Amino acid sequence: MDPAWLFIGALVALHVIEGLFWVRREAVGFARGARRHRVVRPEGPFGNHRGGFLLLSPLPPLGETFVVEPWPLTVGAEQVWLTPAETLGAPEAPAPGAGSWSWVEAVRVRREAKAIFGPGKRSANTSSGRLAADLVQHLHALAELKPKPRAKAATAAVERGHDVAAVKARLRAFEKATARLGVYGNAWLPLMLGGAYGLFFVPAALDRWPYLLGAMGVLLLLTWVELFIAHRRLYPDLRGERWLKLMLMVLSPPAASRARAWLARDALAGFHPLAVAAVLLSQDDFRAFAGEVWRDLVHPLGPDDPEAAADLTAARARLMAAHRKLLVAQGVEPDSLDGPPEVLEPSVRAYCPRCHETFLDPEGDCSDCPGVPRRAVQAA
Repeated sequence: MDPAWLFIGALVALHVIEGLFWVRREAVGFARGARRHRVVRPEGPFGNHRGGFLLLSPLPPLGETFVVEPWPLTVGAEQVWLTPAETLGAPEAPAPGAGSWSWVEAVRVRREAKAIFGPGKRSANTSSGRLAADLVQHLHALAELKPKPRAKAATAAVERGHDVAAVKARLRAFEKATARLGVYGNAWLPLMLGGAYGLFFVPAALDRWPYLLGAMGVLLLLTWVELFIAHRRLYPDLRGERWLKLMLMVLSPPAASRARAWLARDALAGFHPLAVAAVLLSQDDFRAFAGEVWRDLVHPLGPDDPEAAADLTAARARLMAAHRKLLVAQGVEPDSLDGPPEVLEPSVRAYCPRCHETFLDPEGDCSDCPGVPRRAVQAA
């Protein structure tokens, strides 16, 4: 193959690779579409039971994807369990014995990149450095409280994560901070690929190579500067991550077209996926997604770790109250989401109340949702 085409192909490949996000299985992406956002999940052959890749659109204007997720841990009365109360998107229940930190130990937890580490070499992973930093700060604050105030503070934190008005305000701040960065990123991809093609195959462009390279250099420099400024506005305390992203962009110029998408990834971290869905999805899509979230909470994967069962039940009760309040405000009756699938074949005798998979045999648990018994179809 012609080396020129190999070079252009390498640029395209790097552009695609820069649009891969590794996230937890429980994470949810909200990708920009032509009109509204849509839900994307870490699916496909590349990944494991813990996480997978989200692939962004190759078109920079559609590459904006907000990644949010439920907390990877559970706040209990006497300790912090390294077991999530929600298993949205997870293929199996968390393994028993994941461990915990006492509230005395919780004051020593720390963030390293996207993970939270604490005493005993135990850790909790997230998909976001922003969420990890927020959780560490939250745990430190809770550790200083007595049990009753701690329970109230935990409930208040759940309610903040369901604040639809706060999601909208954060989105406005993101749009304002990244407006110019979006313009630069959208211009960079056609300039980079068009410039490479022109230098190799268009004699007139080759004669003007200093101007072409100069334009590319100026646009790159503007993108780097704007990335630094926008990141500092949106994530003022994540200095290490800011310099890392800037260095990655310097080392890989094709990444400049992904600059805004990189900042979008964690812009809504800390909010519950249900609150983000209420803002970004159409009414029909929101109802479908809300059904998944609600049924996951009502019919959790099992079995729970016996030692953590009481705290997990309490955490789910807090979440259910916040979910119900949000859903009612959006005009959705929560209990209506826990019914059978809308379309059932005449031969179907049971379904999974969590994932809505259907079965001919009404006995046993759902094959995709361990610990969730099948529900018999009621005769008409």
